[in-house]
Amino acid sequence: MTFFALFNAAFAAEVSITSSDDINAAVNALSPGDTLIFSPGNYSLEGTEWTLIGQSDSPITLRAEAGAQFVIFPGDEGYPTAGIQLVDSSWVVLDGLELGGDSDWETGTFNGIIVTGGEDITVQNMVISDIPSSSILITGEARRVTIQDTRIRDTLVGSAIEVGCPDAACFTESIVVNHNWIHGINGESEPAIHLHHGTQGATIMDNVVYDVEQHGLYLGSAENGDMNIAEGNAIWNINGSGVVGRGNAMLRNNIIFNIVKHGIHFQDPGRDAYDQMIISFNSIVNTGGWGAYLNNWSGLSGNVLANNAICSPIAQSVHLVGLEEGENDTAFEPISPYVGHFISNNVLCGQLLNLDIDFGHYIVGDGFADFIDVEAWNLYPSETSQLRDAADVDGQSYIPEYDFNGVVRTGSNPEVGAYEWDGFENPGWAVQEGFKSFDLNYSTTNEVLGGGCCRTDDKTAEAALVLPLLFVAAYRRREERI
Repeated sequence: MTFFALFNAAFAAEVSITSSDDINAAVNALSPGDTLIFSPGNYSLEGTEWTLIGQSDSPITLRAEAGAQFVIFPGDEGYPTAGIQLVDSSWVVLDGLELGGDSDWETGTFNGIIVTGGEDITVQNMVISDIPSSSILITGEARRVTIQDTRIRDTLVGSAIEVGCPDAACFTESIVVNHNWIHGINGESEPAIHLHHGTQGATIMDNVVYDVEQHGLYLGSAENGDMNIAEGNAIWNINGSGVVGRGNAMLRNNIIFNIVKHGIHFQDPGRDAYDQMIISFNSIVNTGGWGAYLNNWSGLSGNVLANNAICSPIAQSVHLVGLEEGENDTAFEPISPYVGHFISNNVLCGQLLNLDIDFGHYIVGDGFADFIDVEAWNLYPSETSQLRDAADVDGQSYIPEYDFNGVVRTGSNPEVGAYEWDGFENPGWAVQEGFKSFDLNYSTTNEVLGGGCCRTDDKTAEAALVLPLLFVAAYRRREERI
């Protein structure tokens, strides 16, 4: 520790204020290492704009005690841009604040928190509700901003979390969105988590996202920067698509189900940054559109589609699209979209286009019988599941170290999909409304529930149909892992 760090630590203050005190004056008086504690009460916010400069070992912390609630109200000139704005700040922690709109919030347009520029900022343990626009907006040349352990609900037109600037007008880097609970995102044109083009190196991990009017996640083009990663998320009841991708990204260990449109939808945004996509070890079930709709892979190389469990029996699984007729001067038929990519051991049920079982692109699944109970949101592999021991262990498939539950993946015979099979019942968190948990319970029973398919949508004759083999599943034994 340097002399200056010792000096700051020695003089760091912990100050408590009440709802009758001047918030701006108290915040602007903070120095590196200081903590401002908000006592229980209702705090009115008519717009703030703070520039706070902490240090790596002496951050500035704004922490709320239980019962402290912050409400955004209109001032003399109407609603503010946001309740809290951090501008060009660094080493700041917002902890435990409960932030919402006032009773007339539907007539106003404002954000909850805006982070403009700056770096090393953490937003954690918060509850943000009833915000018309985006609940949290990270914009400008911001870097290393973390949002974690926060519940965001009931937006009117905006996203829960919006990152970057439209059309890559800024480059926002190394954003972490970790272990949040997001629901009731009602904007018809805004996804729950929105990474604009130009967002680079973001990690979206272990979030619970449901009841969304538009898409669950939107991953814009990283503009040839570090890829964005979405891993270990549970996404369901989405009226758009579960995950929309527009550039290089990694999707692993995600559970995506009960989706009105596509489970995963990747399409070239025409920005010269549409390659190096890794889609592996996801479980995608019960989608109204395709489980995975992957467009314009022809002419690219290095994309991965491996070890995914994608199942909508008598519906649609994977549509891998190449160049369409008339898109170039030398070919007037679709070009094979899988040349130059790693496509292997996806367990599929439902229609598919442009995959070849003889090349090992997929394994015919047993429909919903591959999972314990799809109707009860339990997508853990059943005892006789085709997912068990079926993954391709080639390094190109990007095997995650852990599964959705946090169970270690085995290198020799991992499972296809988001879960490792580690007993007759799911030993981890049951998908449900609330924060994802990592507690494991190994007191399981031998009873395995099964289910058949229930979708009866009529499909086009041109597509291949992978029918679930509901009655020919082989019983396979496996030594218990330690």
